Amino acid sequence: MAIITCPFCRQQISDKSKVCSHCDKDLNGDQQAALSAQRQSKYGKIQSINIQQMFAMLLFVGGFSLWYWQDKFDDQWYNQLGMAMIASGFVWYFVNRIRIVMLNRSSL
Repeated sequence: MAIITCPFCRQQISDKSKVCSHCDKDLNGDQQAALSAQRQSKYGKIQSINIQQMFAMLLFVGGFSLWYWQDKFDDQWYNQLGMAMIASGFVWYFVNRIRIVMLNRSSL
């Protein structure tokens, strides 16, 4: 007996079971519906990450504009806030890029 992943809810189940114990879906039914559910789930995750990337870019651009168009004195609070926004937006964007690459590498 082996442990497999349910194509509908992505929970671990036995390969001998006919019905998923978590989502009560028929596992012997239409395999096309299972693949469609997996694709839909993956598309939703990628879409969510893309929205997060947009917010990260807005944070980066907002921080850059706050830092660039103000006086260049390091002791000003808005200058430090701008640099913090630039750094956090940059890191957040690249973390999301890595998440998308890893999600695309995972098999359906």
